[in-house]
Amino acid sequence: MSDIAAGPFSLRRRCAVLALVLGAPVAALTAVVPACEQSTSTPTEQSDSPSEQSNLPAPVAPTAGDTLFATSTFPFGPKPEQVEATFRIARDNSQLYMIQLDDGVPWAEALADKPWPTAVERKWRDLARRAPQGVPVYLALEPLDQDRTGLAPAIAGSSTPRSIQGASFDSDPVQRAYLTYARRAVERFHPAFLNLGVENGELAHRKPGAWPAYTRLIRHVYDALKQEHPDMLIGVSFGLQSLMEPQTARRCKPFVESLDFLGLSFYPYMSSFHEKFGVSPLPPPPDEWRKPLEWVRRWTNKPIAVTETGYNTRDISLPEWGIHMRGSEALQEQYVRELASYALRDDYLFVIYYLPIDIGPLLDTLPKEARAFGDMWRDNGLFTAKLRPKPAHAAWQAALKGAAAPAPASAPAAVPAPPAPDQRSDQRHAAQAPVALGFSSESDLFQAPENARVKLDEKTESPNGAPAMRWRYDRKPGDIAWALRSLAPGLLSEAHAFELHARSDIAGPIILQVKEASGEAFFTTLSLETTWRRFTIPFDSLQLDPATRVDGELQPGTIVAVILADPGEGAPRKGQRRKIWLADWIAR
Repeated sequence: MSDIAAGPFSLRRRCAVLALVLGAPVAALTAVVPACEQSTSTPTEQSDSPSEQSNLPAPVAPTAGDTLFATSTFPFGPKPEQVEATFRIARDNSQLYMIQLDDGVPWAEALADKPWPTAVERKWRDLARRAPQGVPVYLALEPLDQDRTGLAPAIAGSSTPRSIQGASFDSDPVQRAYLTYARRAVERFHPAFLNLGVENGELAHRKPGAWPAYTRLIRHVYDALKQEHPDMLIGVSFGLQSLMEPQTARRCKPFVESLDFLGLSFYPYMSSFHEKFGVSPLPPPPDEWRKPLEWVRRWTNKPIAVTETGYNTRDISLPEWGIHMRGSEALQEQYVRELASYALRDDYLFVIYYLPIDIGPLLDTLPKEARAFGDMWRDNGLFTAKLRPKPAHAAWQAALKGAAAPAPASAPAAVPAPPAPDQRSDQRHAAQAPVALGFSSESDLFQAPENARVKLDEKTESPNGAPAMRWRYDRKPGDIAWALRSLAPGLLSEAHAFELHARSDIAGPIILQVKEASGEAFFTTLSLETTWRRFTIPFDSLQLDPATRVDGELQPGTIVAVILADPGEGAPRKGQRRKIWLADWIAR
């Protein structure tokens, strides 16, 4: 079966995410996506009425047991003929029609149940018009923002109501608006597969405290749509590399098991980029894809869908940010061939190779300083920008025919213990007495180098009236000031969070780090003010220091030290003295 996968335009989103992590400029990227969107519409006579819904695809169910393979129609250049060439190649290399809407949500109209903005309606009509008859549809929606930590912005032409601005994911306005948005998209495009959150699993890794509210939002929408469309398969997609982190895997497992399928976004050659988010590096190829694909099949029995993937055919290096990615036509061909083998062996629902054609012509429309980010995907195509098929294209054609070779043997990947419920329930903790860490006596004090001073400051009381520890030191740019408190092994074995009061005579951040007996360390940042602030620090919110990685899992019972550090950022060149007070420190 041949078909077409309809096009997302998320290059701006991808580059913006990288810029957010690396602190690079991205303003120049904003003109690229609109140009591509305008190029996708054939100039035909169409009504601008928001109620017009002609050319809808008929619902199509996939054949049971068949793994579908498809590409997106992300255009490799901004010219109309380049857009049409992308659609033509996608049609000849796909068994699924892909629609990915990740450029914002019409929050105001969804909440008020009003017609979409004209531009949104026009885009939806065009995507529906291009849908081939008799082909299953995969629809992907996006409720989160570019860095996967907050709600998506309003789509162009819409706005975000006050009741949604800054609201929790599970607030009533957000739930009602997102359900309306998803319901209308389903009614328009009739998907066989619905992704309610593109790469939204990243939230569980990057902002775990918000994960429970997010899952309640998705369950609300899932339950309503499942009742209306019982045969439609509904899931959420995750970045595979971050999902493999033990704490993230345990946190996400109950949610994944409650959905119809697990979506995976996987670009194995991009390991060094994902490490910037604190995840563990992947091994060299071919294990960089073999081990993750073996791991995920052992981790869940849920149906798997690769919602986007790709592999570059040349090396990419961004030395300024410590990013180095290997790529070649030989590696791309091996990856595509072996991915198809895993997909057929493990009965994946579908595999979407995201960029069918090298996107150099599109990237060359960007300002020079912005091209580096897009270069991470420049040579992902199964075809060159001159439309020459690469060796991987033959492997892709074999996959379309179901003729992939057997999956290679691979050493068993480590699998985290089953996520037995987040057994950290409030009831469980309520029965355990907190561990007092300070500061009632000199023995509770941290230790610091000779050029700093730590003392019990009985003249400064905490908001609870308790004595405080005062840490005084000189901070300078490039110098790390530190203080350390040793703990007996096993002291925190039943704990799940720190609670403490802190203030400073100079507002600004400090780093709090815990160290296990193995040397593995986890950290967070505390933003201190000149008045007392109370901090609650769940252990599962601490980030792994990649340089110390052992197993990537924080085990409270093995914590043997707590370290405070000030890297001196923002300090005047000649230095300055700083005082920090800590009090009422307990582990609960």
